[in-house]
Amino acid sequence: MDFIPPYVLVRSDPIKERLGQLIGETVCVVWVPDINALKKHPDNCKISMQGRLAGSAEKGRYRVVLDDNNYTHFFPENVWSLGQSLDKRPVIFIDNEKTVELKKETTRARFSTIAANIRGH
Repeated sequence: MDFIPPYVLVRSDPIKERLGQLIGETVCVVWVPDINALKKHPDNCKISMQGRLAGSAEKGRYRVVLDDNNYTHFFPENVWSLGQSLDKRPVIFIDNEKTVELKKETTRARFSTIAANIRGH
């Protein structure tokens, strides 16, 4: 599948495919405690780090490591959204597995509305 910006992914299979393609690329990994809070208050608590994505699509393990004190490790199951704006680096939203499915449903509904509005213009 071709992923041409702008795009937003919220389903597992395209996310897994795109993660594998992004190995070696600069990405931003973002953790937010609550997607609903992110929508209402985008300046609320979140942690992000930008760096080169490393890992293995075959093993399903990914990481961004800047140094001994600045790193993140995650699995495809931790990703609830992956998107990229035109002329920007991809952004990978992660959380723990227990809340991922709920967040995917919320995100899917939100971006379906956005996509419908874009197609309408």
